[in-house]
Amino acid sequence: MNNLEEIIGEKPTIAHLGTTLFFMSDYNRAEKYNKILLGQLPPIHDYILLIYINIGDAYLNRGNYFTASEFYDKALSIATDLQPNPHIYLTLTYDSIRLLNNKLNDSDPKLAAIYNNIALLYTELDNNDEALSHYRKALELEIKFLPSNHDKIGTTYNNIALLYRNKRHYGEALNNYEKAREVYLNNLGKDHPNVASVDHNIGDIYYKIGQFDKAFDYFKEAIDIQSKFLSENHVDLAKLFNSIAAIYCDKENYDKALEYCKRTHDIQSKLLPKKHPDLATTYVTYGTIYLKLNKHSEALKYYEDSLEIMLTLYKDDHSDLQSTYDAIGEIYFTIENYEKALN
Repeated sequence: MNNLEEIIGEKPTIAHLGTTLFFMSDYNRAEKYNKILLGQLPPIHDYILLIYINIGDAYLNRGNYFTASEFYDKALSIATDLQPNPHIYLTLTYDSIRLLNNKLNDSDPKLAAIYNNIALLYTELDNNDEALSHYRKALELEIKFLPSNHDKIGTTYNNIALLYRNKRHYGEALNNYEKAREVYLNNLGKDHPNVASVDHNIGDIYYKIGQFDKAFDYFKEAIDIQSKFLSENHVDLAKLFNSIAAIYCDKENYDKALEYCKRTHDIQSKLLPKKHPDLATTYVTYGTIYLKLNKHSEALKYYEDSLEIMLTLYKDDHSDLQSTYDAIGEIYFTIENYEKALN
């Protein structure tokens, strides 16, 4: 310990110190030593992730599962940024999460929070099936031990719905959003922000399945609630205005669609950074409206503005990025610029 700087400079030693103490079952010293290392290393050091895992493992083996899950979450938050082999770091983190999962006893009501945390970790790993499984375990405990209208139950229903939405299982998503809404209404009242949020989510599901009138009703209800406690230029209202614009576009009421799209953009352009994903979404809505109006140059401009933002935010296989490329290609094909359409 007196030669800490020398130890830190020797990568093999750093990699094995916490592990050695761990296998000696000296979990207190494993935690203590790794926390000292954590304080000494620069924030971008390669071994920060290993230290997070070592500390998490120390808590895990002393039965402090929630704190263990928090350190695994920290490891996960940096795993994908570590090069050249991020999948190796993800695998290490995944293995520790699996060990945590094997330790849990479903009879303890305190484990609901841990299951929720593990579900979040799996969501960040894009493992929706495991995330869904753990949210269900959390929900089972919450229903068993909490009052039926507790807002934590509503939040878990909402998280489950989001996973189903991501999997495009819209019926299951809608069912869980409606359960979340019922809990929020009973516990928080009809004018609470959580109710507005879930109304927006329900409206989005109805929009995706083509039931535009129902979607419109839920979007308007969300606007009515949020208008009571948000300023008229709030970004959350802007998102709802954009959703209304999309419905008017699909119902071929393009004047109204442009009106709401402008209201959205007026708010976002004042409050959000130029590369914000919400602006990219608004530009897509603008592009879609102008495309349906056969105003190809205007549509192309907005789709390309959206693409410029998305390229700074998303990986190449992101669905929003792909759909924007498709829309741009469709425009070039329509105006008979086949070379650019193919590109």
